[in-house]
Amino acid sequence: MSSPLEKAIKDLNVMFLNYCAEVEQNVHLAVQSFMKTEPKNIQIVMDKDRQIDQLEIAIEEECLRIMAVYQPLAKDLRFIVGILKMNNDLERIGDLAVNIVKKVTVFSDRDIRLSEYGGAFFLPEMIQKSLNMLKKSLDSFTQQDPELAREVCLIDDEVDALKQEMKVLVLNKMKESPEQISTLSSILRNSYHLERISDLSTNIAEDVIYWVDGDIIRHGGFAHSSS
Repeated sequence: MSSPLEKAIKDLNVMFLNYCAEVEQNVHLAVQSFMKTEPKNIQIVMDKDRQIDQLEIAIEEECLRIMAVYQPLAKDLRFIVGILKMNNDLERIGDLAVNIVKKVTVFSDRDIRLSEYGGAFFLPEMIQKSLNMLKKSLDSFTQQDPELAREVCLIDDEVDALKQEMKVLVLNKMKESPEQISTLSSILRNSYHLERISDLSTNIAEDVIYWVDGDIIRHGGFAHSSS
């Protein structure tokens, strides 16, 4: 028979997995809506984000309750602390999804398809890598797989490099076509949002590594905690 602490942690895990799924789905919808210029989805993404915010609060409260009531130690404590940190990062990813989808209006107001611009600025590739990082970071949590989490950390540099290349291309295009500045600025801004999603996915992956292995790898550190 499981102990009350084990049951509480199991229930928290289920709650958090549902939260992960909600955030990931909303990010996908936001990105797809931006790429396809679908303004009808803006409100859907925003409404879902309000639900995500409520889930974030509920998870935080449950983490604090478990720590206060059961005073967990070792790996159980690392798990709950990790959930608290990942919870915050996911809520911020949810906010970035809203920021991304709001840029749809720039294109819909001008009857412009992003396909006329995006491919020239590495945007599809950056989206693919960012969404892949988010998926892998969440999968590493679900599967308790620190090696998968380490893969996420390696991809982050690729996204950073793409964003820098995009920035140069977009700024040059702005100089050539100043009448397109509003449209190009939206592409550039969303590249920043995608890079931030990648950074936050990396944070999640680092927290998974700490939870499973006890290794602290952020800032290049490799301290090890006892299980």
